[in-house]
Amino acid sequence: LRASVTDLPGVVAVRGRGLMIGFDLDPGLGETAPELVLRALREQRLVLNATGPATVRILPPLTITPDEVDAHIQFMRDFAAQLEENGELVSADAVSPPAMASV
Repeated sequence: LRASVTDLPGVVAVRGRGLMIGFDLDPGLGETAPELVLRALREQRLVLNATGPATVRILPPLTITPDEVDAHIQFMRDFAAQLEENGELVSADAVSPPAMASV
């Protein structure tokens, strides 16, 4: 689970133990973790928990099967791919800083 989350676009850090995984999102995404979690629920029926402005937590039940973990990760990959296709998932490296106004 941890390795799969690490490979998702927009994820800059992963921590946790066992099935309880938290990950930080790139601040250049344009949306906060709560906004992305709400969209994931609405668009993919994916239940995640935003624990901060840039932090998402995954806490599946202990009775989850390996196949269900794989399906959950696939939903997350599909959601990330959808955001990338729409140009909504952009890494901070790809965002140029705003031009400074001359005084």
